[in-house]
Amino acid sequence: MNSYGGKRNLVGLVAACCLAGLPLLACRDDSSVTGPSSSTSPQPGQLTVAVSGGTVAGQAFLLRVSGPDPTDPVASGNDLLYTSIAGDTLRAAVMGAGSDGDLIRFAVPDVDAIDRYNAVLLQVSDAGNDLLTASDYTIQISR
Repeated sequence: MNSYGGKRNLVGLVAACCLAGLPLLACRDDSSVTGPSSSTSPQPGQLTVAVSGGTVAGQAFLLRVSGPDPTDPVASGNDLLYTSIAGDTLRAAVMGAGSDGDLIRFAVPDVDAIDRYNAVLLQVSDAGNDLLTASDYTIQISR
């Protein structure tokens, strides 16, 4: 058997399986389905990364945000911001920030998918550029 005949048989089998399932879909009861409806369209907008904690005021923060398509990062306030985006990962260095408050905002295709984003604080330094313990700080993402 040549490869063309094998592909044709496979396509026929897949088509037959799909057609056999159509009557089942027409009879299903959607009244028990929970969660957002499939007709809800994505809500583009911005998410904010904020930091809190630490016994010494952090002045520079290096962080990584991962999640679907983060774009257009901006610093909060007058802080300096350097960023790099590769795929679904945003890396940001924020200088001039204090220990508590917003660090950056970034655009996302759907703010309702906030639980798909994760922020990790990689490094923190003080005004003298001495490294501080990043685990002393809490970082969170909000709308």
